[in-house]
Amino acid sequence: MQKASKDMDKLGIEILSCNIQNVTDENGLIKDLGADNTSLIKKNAAIAKAQADRDIAIAQAEAERESNEARVQADTQIAQKQTELEISRAELKSWLMAKRRRRTPPMKSRARSSARASRPPR
Repeated sequence: MQKASKDMDKLGIEILSCNIQNVTDENGLIKDLGADNTSLIKKNAAIAKAQADRDIAIAQAEAERESNEARVQADTQIAQKQTELEISRAELKSWLMAKRRRRTPPMKSRARSSARASRPPR
């Protein structure tokens, strides 16, 4: 730009701004610099994606673990309530059977009295 500026000064033209539209490089250094930068960008993007995938997998595993714990806890509570219900039913059944035994006379005494009544007198 300095060379061009000197030549333009000789012509009486002052360069205020410059817009470069194309640059060529005989050795390909500019292209290689771009390739290096492109590789670095791709590498960083791949690392960021892998980290994001890992974070997603961890979050999903944690959610599944919490869901499983909740399911186990709910199943345990259901089993406990069913056990309590069965115990209550057994206690009620036992209580009812005891109550019925107190109300009705024993079966043997009924059978003996009816057997005596059907015998002929001696």
